[in-house]
Amino acid sequence: MKTSTASVLLACSPDVFWRVYLDTEYLRALYLGALGHKGFDVLEVTETSRKLRVVPKMKLPGPVDALIGNSFAYEDHGTLDRAKNEWTWRMVQPKDLDPRAKPRKDVLTARGTVRVEPVGDGQCRRTDEVVIEAKIFGLGGVIESSAEKELSGAWAKEFAFLTKWLDEGFFRSVAPGQGGAPLRPLPFERSPRRNPWKDSGKYGSSRILSGRAQFL
Repeated sequence: MKTSTASVLLACSPDVFWRVYLDTEYLRALYLGALGHKGFDVLEVTETSRKLRVVPKMKLPGPVDALIGNSFAYEDHGTLDRAKNEWTWRMVQPKDLDPRAKPRKDVLTARGTVRVEPVGDGQCRRTDEVVIEAKIFGLGGVIESSAEKELSGAWAKEFAFLTKWLDEGFFRSVAPGQGGAPLRPLPFERSPRRNPWKDSGKYGSSRILSGRAQFL
């Protein structure tokens, strides 16, 4: 079992953060654009919960890839406690997954929290904690280390993209699931030739030490 944490300072209030975090346009731009995943669907979203189906793009060592395979998909089920400003989520195997597909249920599990606290001057701090566990004798440590490495890379991309999204005002003025137009054009509506999330050099820097990431 491995536990990883990451923290980022954001130029918004907790309320605005949760509006963005649950916005379907932001989620699609994040998962399919910034993270470059192979598949993504919003199964359900409300003001305090969401369910996603994700087919991630990963670079894994041979033994791990043999277990997980290119068909790896999972569901992300999460709920928000607004009083605590805390999001709790867990990885769930898709219900419609072919029982012969990889991975088996016991290969990899993950769960985590996202906590947000105001820090003054219209800012807030987001802190993530993720617990990764693999139950394969002899390969559990390799799988967990590979998953932790993928997670650190995904955090760097997500925090950078979120920062840019907030800086450019790409968030909705209505609650999740109620529709409505965004306050400003979404990045992919500006130009079909421009993919701002791919230019990671514009999104800041990060430090990752012993399973903990601090984004500046």
